[in-house]
Amino acid sequence: MADAASFRDKVSNPGAQRRNSVELLPPTMSESATELRIVLLGKNGSEKSAVGNFILERGAFDPNYVQNHCERARGHMEGRHIAVINTPDLLDPHISHDKLSEELRWCVTLSDPGPHVFLLVLQPEEFTQEEGDRIRQILDTLSDRSFNYSMVLTTHEDRRGHMHEDHPLNQMVRECRGRQYVMHLSDRAQLMADVDKIVKENGGGYLTCELFEDTTSGMVQGKEEIHRRKN
Repeated sequence: MADAASFRDKVSNPGAQRRNSVELLPPTMSESATELRIVLLGKNGSEKSAVGNFILERGAFDPNYVQNHCERARGHMEGRHIAVINTPDLLDPHISHDKLSEELRWCVTLSDPGPHVFLLVLQPEEFTQEEGDRIRQILDTLSDRSFNYSMVLTTHEDRRGHMHEDHPLNQMVRECRGRQYVMHLSDRAQLMADVDKIVKENGGGYLTCELFEDTTSGMVQGKEEIHRRKN
């Protein structure tokens, strides 16, 4: 199995293509009706970007770019639309409440009408209890059903068998209903099959982020701000 560095090198080829492919505008109603929406959460920005590129099979996200706001990129697989929403480091213990709330709003806006799957991109030996608590805070803020739509994904070698059952990563896998995926460089189809299984287990639907259900005016303001960011 390749290590994380070789994984990033193999799936990352952003260049100028990223400038043209990463979207900040929310999806239209017709777009969102037919696409599979995946949200990436985690601490390591280069790892999340590499996973997003792996899913989309192109260099949509630059692993060398320090991302400070949510971004969305889109692709296709076997005739199906796929949208990946990449988030900044929301596990940072120094992130302000306002910044966290702002980025969660962008995440919800860019995954409108709702995400199908959260992929928690984690590094097993580095993952701490504090980071686990922050993930729980984020997911619980979006919906009390978020863990039903979540899976732990690691790009490092799977060493859970050498970890105590109470290790934070093992706890997180249990909260994700036992779902864990260890990334290989040649099994995108298997990853997408696991994603589809999560969607099927949830009746084929997406997660409605309840906290933001009735914040129509706030969402409009968010879109205006996204336009300003883009320009």
